[in-house]
Amino acid sequence: MYLTAGNFILIASIIIFVALLASRASFKFGVPVLLLFLFTGMLFGSDGLGLQFNDMNLAQFIGMVALSIILFSGGMDTDYKSIRPVLAPGIALSTVGVLLTTLITGVFIYFLCNRLFDMAGYTLVFSLLLAATMSSTDSASVFNVLRSRKTGLKHNLKPLLEFESGSNDPMAYMLTIVLIQILLGDNSSFGSIVLTFFAQLAIGALAGFGMGKAAVWITNKINLHYSSLYPILMLCIIFFTFSITDLIKGNGYLAVYIAGMVVGNNPLVNKRETTKFLDGMTWLFQIVIFLTLGLLVNPSEMLPIAVPGLLIAIFMIVVGRPLSVFLTMLPFRKFSFKSKLYVSWVGLRGAAPIIFATYPVIEDVPGARNIFNIVFFITLVSLLVQGTTVNYFAKTLKLTAATPKEGNDFGVELPEDLKSKVWDITVDEKILSNGPLLMDVGFPKGVLVIMVKRGDDYKVPNGDMSLEVGDKLLMLSADEQFIPDKENISPEAIENYMRIFPEGQFCPLDTVERQRPDRDYYVILYIHGMGGGGDSRIPSILSEELPQDRYHVVVRTYSFDPDEAYGQIASWMEELKPDLIVGESLGAVQAIRIKGLPHILVSPSLNAPLYLYAASFLVWIPGLRLLLEKIYRPKPGDRQELHFKAKILHSYRDHRARALMRSPKMLGDRADYFFAFFGKKDHYRRSGIVSIATYEKYFFHSRKCRCLVPDRDNAGGGAAYPTYAIYPGGHFMEEEHVRTLLAPKIMEVLSGFVTGSSDHSGSSHSDSNHSEREQ
Repeated sequence: MYLTAGNFILIASIIIFVALLASRASFKFGVPVLLLFLFTGMLFGSDGLGLQFNDMNLAQFIGMVALSIILFSGGMDTDYKSIRPVLAPGIALSTVGVLLTTLITGVFIYFLCNRLFDMAGYTLVFSLLLAATMSSTDSASVFNVLRSRKTGLKHNLKPLLEFESGSNDPMAYMLTIVLIQILLGDNSSFGSIVLTFFAQLAIGALAGFGMGKAAVWITNKINLHYSSLYPILMLCIIFFTFSITDLIKGNGYLAVYIAGMVVGNNPLVNKRETTKFLDGMTWLFQIVIFLTLGLLVNPSEMLPIAVPGLLIAIFMIVVGRPLSVFLTMLPFRKFSFKSKLYVSWVGLRGAAPIIFATYPVIEDVPGARNIFNIVFFITLVSLLVQGTTVNYFAKTLKLTAATPKEGNDFGVELPEDLKSKVWDITVDEKILSNGPLLMDVGFPKGVLVIMVKRGDDYKVPNGDMSLEVGDKLLMLSADEQFIPDKENISPEAIENYMRIFPEGQFCPLDTVERQRPDRDYYVILYIHGMGGGGDSRIPSILSEELPQDRYHVVVRTYSFDPDEAYGQIASWMEELKPDLIVGESLGAVQAIRIKGLPHILVSPSLNAPLYLYAASFLVWIPGLRLLLEKIYRPKPGDRQELHFKAKILHSYRDHRARALMRSPKMLGDRADYFFAFFGKKDHYRRSGIVSIATYEKYFFHSRKCRCLVPDRDNAGGGAAYPTYAIYPGGHFMEEEHVRTLLAPKIMEVLSGFVTGSSDHSGSSHSDSNHSEREQ
């Protein structure tokens, strides 16, 4: 059966499907998956099911396209940091090592075929050509075996082997081309051949570096409207890089590998999508090229060369490759004997040698078909013997190491340009040694648990969530731990704060003389927490507890956008002219920004803005923003709508900085009066969202601050300091404590502030401290 336009798609889909089914055996029996692809191609070939395919030119073209993508993708996955320690030995192996393998193996082939088997036509140059086509390790095979097996290796051996296999194809390619030219009667001098040789390397390296930089610049600047087009753009750049380098007489394989390294180690728009696309294309073309090469060979033609082919394979594995590796790595003494021995063993042959073996056939070199068959046979032996024992030899030589886990079990990834890190851990008995609750674990500041996986269920945790052994926790942190208590307020932040202050409001650095409206009742502006609103629970209880003819509690729903919310609250201040501000939870940060009034804070979440700021980098993850908005959906009624947009969340850090400028630490004796209530069982205290230490740092300063009641004889003085009380409750103050603690405190503060009784000032402070000690 011959391939035609009519049956090509049907036959190709069947062959690829069978190859994919066969690949399952690679994980079960430890057989390299690429070897199974070769066998699948041979099964469907002329000596198998009878599919006729013998077009060497088409096979070579497919091989060039496949190698270009494989090498570029391998380059993208190569980290500069990982290869820097092995750069010199890697370059030596990919150049000198390939040359020595060609010379050593070529001489052995010459004596073997002429002295032992008396095979005609095996001149020294012809023998060297045969050795040159298979002198490089195959990047597709090495990448596939090392990465699919997740083989962890000591002494930087894994990056060394991957770098060598990705960069030694150009050397083998140029040796192959040069030896073909010599066999075909090219009379070029040795000097010109050497010059051409190094010129191709230099042009390929420069072209690859330049095209890599150009690819990064173009991709980041082109601003395509459809993100799915970026991987297609990168595919075009790969083919253009190979073609233009080959056109200017450079080495295209070296160019695409270096270009891939440059692209992979620079920030890139839609880099994750591009990488995943190229990974898929790499697998596709690995399948296609190995199936194509399997179809191209006739197993019956390999029988006559089986014995010499097997001897050559054994020599390369046992003598040729080890000898070239040990000689090449003589200057690099930091590599132990075992390391060099393992590098010698992982000299896998694969698609690249077979593709290079098509060049003599296409150029009509006499005896070239034998070269192709021998190279194909040796590739089978290499994959079968070396490919199946990579892990075994690593363990035998005691070179195995723990493999760092890639990704996490939640499938969550962050944009590459972010400094934050996301990973998962499994809960064990040691983690639960301090208690079963999440807040008992004691994670360091700057680290968040953002999701818990228990079996097949996913949960968004809070501090009082009970953990179980086996739970998986999704963690988030920054590269550099951010510690809220050590935040510095920059002059730029102060200038920005003053700039956005609404007209008619007091400058935060000026002393305020409060002018109370002429009325016989007090107005209390209650600023609710995140997700609260006009029908919040605590204001309703206060309205019942406080005498309604003397105390009017006002609560209104404001925007989740902190800057927009500040404008709303500023307008309410102008309208209501309140006597007291009460801020709950996240609303306490908004309350602190209001100047010129006494403040009472309930469970102030002073560090919550930093966590929201950190979350601004997470909401770019597809689907996470919708998930958060669904989880934190407000209760029915007059409630704050929560929109977890990155821009809004990002502004919370500056919002916190502006609020803390109003603290006694920053303003000293010009600061307002502050008093706070903290719940003893507040689960947010464990995570640092609610922190007494942060409150003490900013609101319990040694310098004098604005008194509850200024001394009549000394308008700027007084003896009262901000303080706080701890009540035996949780984050959301229970009704009992609202009635017995919060309501009396409101009456105490308003009475002292408005009447101007200096005696009451002192008693207010002492009562507050007494409350703290009692609780």
